[in-house]
Amino acid sequence: HMGNAFRNGPMIKFFSQRRPGTTDSAVVATSLANARLGLQFIESELADGRDYLAGDRFSLADIALYCRYAFFAGRDTAQSGFDKDLPHFAKWLTRVSSRPSAIAIRAKPKL
Repeated sequence: HMGNAFRNGPMIKFFSQRRPGTTDSAVVATSLANARLGLQFIESELADGRDYLAGDRFSLADIALYCRYAFFAGRDTAQSGFDKDLPHFAKWLTRVSSRPSAIAIRAKPKL
């Protein structure tokens, strides 16, 4: 849903020219609401105190969600604040983003 909101929101001009008939600005609100619901579900799962999505071990599930969330929240202002009122998700996000592998893939400042 985050991808759908991004494609039909801030990137609609780009995608409508390259993939005609696949964009619809009317779906943005629904996509954002569904993305938010998904993160609220993640929040409820993390409320049990686990460190990562699949328990105490960092897994592919964490990598996939982190990469997607970082990408879309970093580029779409409508999605950038989703973690503000999800304290368990925000702690998870901080935990994952501070891992050496996450630090290593961050974009380097242009000199």
